[in-house]
Amino acid sequence: MIATQHAVSTMTDEMAKLRQGIMQFTQLEAKVRESQTQESSTVREQVYEQLSKGLNLDVAFVRQKLPQVAEELKHSPTATAYERASGAYVANDYVEAERLALTAAAQARKVAPAQSADVVRALKLAGLAAQKRIAYTTAIEHFREAEELTDRERDPAPWAEIQHVIADVLLDQGHYRDAAMILQAVVQTRSSVLAPEHPDTLRSRSRLAYALWRQGRYNESEAAFRQLIGVEETVLGPEHPDTLLSHNGLAGALDDEGKHAEAEAEHRRVLEVRNKVLGPEHPDTLRSRNNLALALNRQQKYAEAEKEFRELIPEEEKFLGPEHPETLRSRGNLIVTLGNQDKDTEAEHGFRELIGAEERILGPEHPDPLRDRNNLGYALGKQRRFSEAETQFREVIRIEEKVLGSEHPATFRSRMGLAGVLSQQGKYDEADAQCRDVIALQEELLGSDHPGTMYSCYKFAYQLAGQDKMKEAIQFALRAATAARNVFGEDHPDTRKYAQLVQQLQTPDKLRSQDKTYAMEIGREPADALTPPAAKPTSAVLVDNSGQPVDKNKEALNGNVKVVFSDGHSEILGTDGKCLDPHMSQKGYVGWTHYTHLGPRGAAMNERLVIRLLDGTTKEFRPNPNGGQFIEEWGFVDRDSGIVIKSRGFHGPASFIRYDLASGRATARQDGYVEYEKMPKWAQPYSDDKP
Repeated sequence: MIATQHAVSTMTDEMAKLRQGIMQFTQLEAKVRESQTQESSTVREQVYEQLSKGLNLDVAFVRQKLPQVAEELKHSPTATAYERASGAYVANDYVEAERLALTAAAQARKVAPAQSADVVRALKLAGLAAQKRIAYTTAIEHFREAEELTDRERDPAPWAEIQHVIADVLLDQGHYRDAAMILQAVVQTRSSVLAPEHPDTLRSRSRLAYALWRQGRYNESEAAFRQLIGVEETVLGPEHPDTLLSHNGLAGALDDEGKHAEAEAEHRRVLEVRNKVLGPEHPDTLRSRNNLALALNRQQKYAEAEKEFRELIPEEEKFLGPEHPETLRSRGNLIVTLGNQDKDTEAEHGFRELIGAEERILGPEHPDPLRDRNNLGYALGKQRRFSEAETQFREVIRIEEKVLGSEHPATFRSRMGLAGVLSQQGKYDEADAQCRDVIALQEELLGSDHPGTMYSCYKFAYQLAGQDKMKEAIQFALRAATAARNVFGEDHPDTRKYAQLVQQLQTPDKLRSQDKTYAMEIGREPADALTPPAAKPTSAVLVDNSGQPVDKNKEALNGNVKVVFSDGHSEILGTDGKCLDPHMSQKGYVGWTHYTHLGPRGAAMNERLVIRLLDGTTKEFRPNPNGGQFIEEWGFVDRDSGIVIKSRGFHGPASFIRYDLASGRATARQDGYVEYEKMPKWAQPYSDDKP
């Protein structure tokens, strides 16, 4: 009996502690996030660990029971609206958490006198819930409403808390400059009110260094992280989790500065300490292994990176679970590494499988599946399946504009990806318009010296060069090269790459698609995606079955069509040796005639015209039976938007037919014996035999 009473008492005590933990959860989570140099799905695990220490409960017990108790609290008829909102938040029901938190705020306003602290607390919870469901604009609205009830001079602590969460959402939205300005004010306030070495001040300094990094101010970010680490090692200790997070942030800044070896060394240092202090199975240790593999990938050590990812993923599946967001991100990073090794088919299949899992677990509008759908678009583009890639990019952009907003960096990246595949299909007007619009927005929101803006100018320069618009291409390449030199210095890899492009554009005979950057995003904070430059056909000739040019002295000039591209690779089109008269247009379309058999006099019979478009697809045009059996001449007209075919029968007059290339429809025709001078303009410069 006594043992039973003791067990009941213990259970009641544990439930009370868990309920207390639920009420502390959002505040503690916000503190943990303040010190994050990047968003991590291990934040909740860190909250569980800190709660378990504070409540004197086993962390496994907290991890298992807290969501269950939170679900019960959400429905409790005796709990307050704020308590129920907190329960809903911990139970991952963010829509209900936001609704209940707003109810709690309204109730606190009605109390006489009004409890502004309770209103601020409830509005903050509503904003955090909205942020969790990626409703960033709504989250900002809740936080701004709370901000109006705080005062920097009179009560700086709550003011700083609200400013910090506002900055956090601005970072999620890609408004890095605005976030950095707010965080600078928070650091200043916390330094004077709490002391420069207070943990809250140090967390704000870490987030500020991260904001500088995201702005592309890598040198400043490196300096900020180094100064912060010096203080943290003294105040917190070299093995403290916050100190290690700052080392991780430093590694990211070093990586983007082009100091890849130093970045790798930082990641190895953090991994070694976490292995020793936390153990090899801890989520933070596993994340360090992921970061190390990414650093190897950035150095183009793809085989090593692939090996690291393949060893890591089974460990994450074992200790975190196969559906944990960190496991899914590592799978995505492995697939990117495969793509970097030109294992494009394997990458495509991997992304399709991963996206299915991410959409089921995280939802189709979560940034992770959107990022990997973007990556799938690039994987399709690498396989020259441009039409499929275009469809993929358009759908991703539609969702990103709805969820993240039209001014989010992820949306910019997807639009530049779309521009790339449009360009490769010869849809230059829309492709160029996409680039111009994105670059203008990036310059306005991020600045002309932001790495994303530089990348977009670089990519657009290649795109313009593919259209032989060399003067404007040089202008955009110079914008990228000048900005990179001013921001990164002469020796940065990007500076050298952009300068090299300028030189190539000024000597176009040397221009090749030398940039091998695989345009995918990786699970660390992703760099702006680059589309591989379009490889345009440069020549089309007849070759025999051995691939050698057909002897022009031969009476019958038939064979297969060999197309050579600007990146040096070639393709053989047709394998039966029945191709004739290949032409290449200014845009890079390739056409040839093809016959079924030879007539009694050796004439090609039942000819058709085949046009290969820039996306690799082909269209066929058959003038028979309205025209003759033979295609005497053909050519591109109206800036490659149409073709004209001159055909005739054995004894009959010639027929001229104009086709629209996009639709395949015949748009004009003329039959009979017609003097050259009387021909319609659409048929010139072809001449007909006079009767």
